[in-house]
Amino acid sequence: MEDLEAKVRRLAEYLDEGAIARALDLNVDLVRAILAGEAVRVEEREAQGKSAVIQYVRPAFRQRVVCIARVKGGLGATTLALNIAWRVSEKAKVLLVDAQAEVFGNLILSDFLDLLGVMPLERPGIEGQREVLLSDNIYLLPLEGKTPSALERAVLEARARYDAVIIDLPPLSRESGFLKVASAVICLYGGGYAEGLKLVRHAAYSRESGADILLAATARQVALDVLSETSPGSARVYLPRSGVRGGIYEPGGPACRAVAEIVREVWGREMG
Repeated sequence: MEDLEAKVRRLAEYLDEGAIARALDLNVDLVRAILAGEAVRVEEREAQGKSAVIQYVRPAFRQRVVCIARVKGGLGATTLALNIAWRVSEKAKVLLVDAQAEVFGNLILSDFLDLLGVMPLERPGIEGQREVLLSDNIYLLPLEGKTPSALERAVLEARARYDAVIIDLPPLSRESGFLKVASAVICLYGGGYAEGLKLVRHAAYSRESGADILLAATARQVALDVLSETSPGSARVYLPRSGVRGGIYEPGGPACRAVAEIVREVWGREMG
């Protein structure tokens, strides 16, 4: 059976990009990406005895998978993830993956919901659907399984439907395997020496896996230069403590400006 890429290239011999998109029920940006050789071929796992589904997705900002990595709690990682998602959702469809959420029966318990002042939500009743709508263009997925392989499966499925995936991980100890799904890793650093040494290990793992590294430091003076140890030339952003209203940093405040800088570094200037 002719695959999607072959169909697009065959039709391109006598149709323009818009006509191809209409004929195959595709986004015209995806058609352009396939013709330019910039589309990523993703093979989903076999489901319910059916043949594996081959899908094509755009890379660039539309397919950024971003992990927030930290080695201790209390740094505001969940708040940062929510604010990044809020910013990116102005131009892209975003999936927030909560690797710390719990599901009791049909109820989702998540720190994201607490930040937004929302009561636990019910999981969708649609078979196979796990994510719920948080706000315009932002969806929440509670990670079930709590393993690197479970996260990898969730991200693989999400890449066909979302423009950006942002993952709020629990504090990492020795397990760096969660980071292998990321195209970019934001290392959240509180400034301590022991904390920095642990973070260096995760940053180095991410770099070896091909991910871009960005350091978001919550203290101006840090005990260890994590980037010099792992990723020379990578960006560092100061993320100050800031007032939060409804889960969102004060508009125009220093933390809000830091988020804009992070988005520009990870997704490009057109997203910041």
